[in-house]
Formats: sequence, C-alpha cells, structure tokens
Amino acid sequence: MDPFFTIITPVKNGKFFIDRYLNSLFNQTFKNFEVVLVDDFSNDNSYEILKSNIKNDRRFKLIRINLEKKCEGPYLARNIGIDISKGRYICFLDIDDFWLPTKLERNYEILNANNKIKFIYSSYYRCLLKEKKYYLRNPLIIKNLHFSLSIFNPIPLLTSCIKRDLIGDNIRFKAINHEDFLFWNDLLMNLNEDMIFLDDIPLTLYSISDNSISSSKIKGFIWLLRIYRLHSSFLKSFILILIRLLIQIIIYFTDKKIEFNSELTKF
Repeated sequence: MDPFFTIITPVKNGKFFIDRYLNSLFNQTFKNFEVVLVDDFSNDNSYEILKSNIKNDRRFKLIRINLEKKCEGPYLARNIGIDISKGRYICFLDIDDFWLPTKLERNYEILNANNKIKFIYSSYYRCLLKEKKYYLRNPLIIKNLHFSLSIFNPIPLLTSCIKRDLIGDNIRFKAINHEDFLFWNDLLMNLNEDMIFLDDIPLTLYSISDNSISSSKIKGFIWLLRIYRLHSSFLKSFILILIRLLIQIIIYFTDKKIEFNSELTKF
C-alpha cells in the first residue's frame, strides 16, 4: 500500500541535528509514512550519516541534488520531494526541527474525522537553541486565513499537512527566498475555509540558531520587498512590509514562554 503521509526534508549541513531528527520520526506513533530526504549540496558528512542510519528502514529515501539552483534556499529540494512523493498527504520537516511522537497520529485523526479537510496547520513551539528557551506560538489570523496571507505568512511549514491532490503537478515552491509565503498563496487561494483546519494542539518544535537563514533581518527585509514587488508598486510594497513588521512585533510579544522536556529534544 502507498504511504498515508510523505514527509519531505531538505538537508543542508545538518549533521548535528540528525539523531534528534530521526528519533522524532522513529518515535511517531503513526507508522504508515515515507520520508524523502534531499541532500541540498551539503559540504559536511550529513549524507553519509543519514545513509548509515536509515539503511534498515525502507520508509526512507535519500537522494542528492546535482542540479544548478537559481537561488539559495531549500525550494528545489522540496520540489523534488513533492515530485517523487507517494503519500496521500504531504508534510514538511526540516533537518533541524522536531516533531513530538503523536504529530502524525493527530493529523490522521483530524482527517479521518472530517473528509472535507484538505489542509492542516497548528500552533507550535519555538526553541532558541543557544539559550535553551522555549516559547509557545499560536498562529495569528486576521479576519481569515486568506486575508492574512495577503499581508504575512501565518502558517508554520513544519506544522502543515496537505492533501497531495491539492498540490497537483503545477504548484511548487518558487526560486525566491521566503518561498513558502508564495507557496501558501498559490496553494490556498481557491480553498474554502471549511477545508482548512487550525489545530490548537502544538506537536512541533521549530529551532532557531544564530546561523539560520531566517535570523538575518536585513536579508529578510530585502526578500520580502522582492516578493511584494511581484504584484505591487514599490510604495505599496513598503507599506505592506511596515504592516508586517508591526504584526511580527505583536506576535513576538504574545509568545508564551514555557518549560519543556529538554531531554526529549536534545541533540
């Protein structure tokens, strides 16, 4: 039988996170899944470590990219993962992020309870790796998801679960930074609200490190300006960035600091 879920993971120099990443998947209570690992031009030995650790589990597929990329970022690795996926639903988990054991089981229960649901996203934990601090973040929705997506990205990629048919053969991550923002707009533009489920149970953990791409605020500002300029004037784009900045400040101050089982997520 084809797997119920496909989990897509780009890998870029992630050797320090591999044990934690694999444990989060080996410990999933729902077992009917496949994992597509795409090595994204790593220059450490991530590929060799992964190959050794997954060789006895046929659910895992490991491939290397040898194609020229148009920009930095994991867009190509994720698109390759989508192209070869066999699952009925697709999830994304980066090598430095983490799922709690019931993440897939929870998604399965939601989908099984309501066959209208085609897309799930949820609250999640944010981890400052250096400080070992954890925060609970609930997605901020203004008016509705479609309106929110016209301004900012309220969807954490690692929490998402997408019906494969919804993606089809045409919707893919674009070769531009902050590609998930455009991906969600393309994917959900024509999806009714009753087909979308926002889960308030956090079962995922997003890691933030000093050298993460998203940690560069200046780069992020430039990337956003490029995205908004695809459809708007420079003035409107600048205004949207200011609004988004205000929203991010609101989100930041509404994060809730929590105590977390560091033994469970250690690496």
